[in-house]
Amino acid sequence: MQGEKGDWTKGHSITIRWEELEEIGADGSLRRFYRWGKKGLILIVPQRGPMGLPEQKAYVAIGRHLSKKGVAVPRIRGFDETTGLILVEDLGEESLFELVKRNATSNFQPIRAYYEDAVRTLVTLNLDGREDFDLTWCHDTPYYDGHFAAKREALYFSRFFLKRFIGMDVDPGLEDELIGFAHAMDSFPTGFLLHRDFQSRNLFIKDEKVYIIDFQGAMLGPLFYDLAALLHDPYVDLEDALKKDLFELYVNILRDRGMDREIMDAELQFKTISLFRLLQVLGAY
Repeated sequence: MQGEKGDWTKGHSITIRWEELEEIGADGSLRRFYRWGKKGLILIVPQRGPMGLPEQKAYVAIGRHLSKKGVAVPRIRGFDETTGLILVEDLGEESLFELVKRNATSNFQPIRAYYEDAVRTLVTLNLDGREDFDLTWCHDTPYYDGHFAAKREALYFSRFFLKRFIGMDVDPGLEDELIGFAHAMDSFPTGFLLHRDFQSRNLFIKDEKVYIIDFQGAMLGPLFYDLAALLHDPYVDLEDALKKDLFELYVNILRDRGMDREIMDAELQFKTISLFRLLQVLGAY
């Protein structure tokens, strides 16, 4: 594949010399990632199959949009619409997960500031990111709602965790109850931009600032989903006091942004949405 070319940026063609690339971990993704150290870039290769190119197009469109809205994401340096190859800024190897693993203490003080930065960045994504967001950018579905939560989280949990992993004979009544509970979320304020996997392995630290990666699955939905993903992270067991502080920080920033009506029942929204986030996690992991 040496010498493969793409029309990357502003009419300039960059030759990819594959011998200069180092493959790096995909962390569960079906895409492949290569570090181009000499250029300070990461090359993202699409997954195989029909979803590969649409996913890459979503990454580029949403990434450029978020950057314009002031959300800290890696800068996109080039995209070839034919092959789906993407060149992005290299954020380094310091994810929030790695930082916690290396520095966490009993009170998480060394990493508290990064979590607070992550929450502030999240509010920018949720509120500012929804402005001018084009639903055609979504390569999956554009909305997170009760139907999505029922099908892709509650029933996903039932099928893959209860039935396949535990071997449980699931009572249809349980699934019906979960579906009904999921649709209760349709009463929550919605139309905010969600990342949908806002957890420590998708948050990177560069120059003392938190950046977001893997945003190609963004969609519109209710507040608190991404906060639930951060506070109920399957990779990091945050202490309860820090969770409480981060929840209050998120709510206070929303209040400062004029979201008083939207957060009237903040705890109910958060607890309900947290349940379905955790069901999804159990089904997936």
